[in-house]
Amino acid sequence: MYAAAVDAASSSPTTPDSASTPPSPTNPNVGATSTPSPASAYLHRLATSGGPYYALLELKGRPFHLTKGDLLTVPRLKDVPLGAELALDKVREIGSKEISLRGAPYVSPNVAQVKAVVVEHWLSAKRTTVKEKRRKGYKRTYGHRMHLTSLRVTEVAVNEA
Repeated sequence: MYAAAVDAASSSPTTPDSASTPPSPTNPNVGATSTPSPASAYLHRLATSGGPYYALLELKGRPFHLTKGDLLTVPRLKDVPLGAELALDKVREIGSKEISLRGAPYVSPNVAQVKAVVVEHWLSAKRTTVKEKRRKGYKRTYGHRMHLTSLRVTEVAVNEA
């Protein structure tokens, strides 16, 4: 149990533990060590590796492995005009030749930047499907063309955020 002590200045009861503890500093960083966390050291190592970066990202529910200058063919991106620059933020992994950083599930957009420009909207080659029934003279031919968008990757970068 606590023994009640009376402070002469305020005459309010205090506990012995609270009387002996110094008041907390107004700056929470006072007394903190300056050593970086393992995650920030790892990120610094990735940012200073310098080499060309690669990224594994998710776009329209599909994974794409890319580097700067790659041409991506993705399912049609509606309402995106030609020449528009896109910031692709669902990056699952980014890295260089020596080191990589994997997100859970995504790497923060403050850390990994992937940008691409819309090059063209186009239709794929026609795929023909034949439907028939044996010995009945029934034959139907169906055609299908997918709507696609081509993207040129302009930037794959790592920031120390």
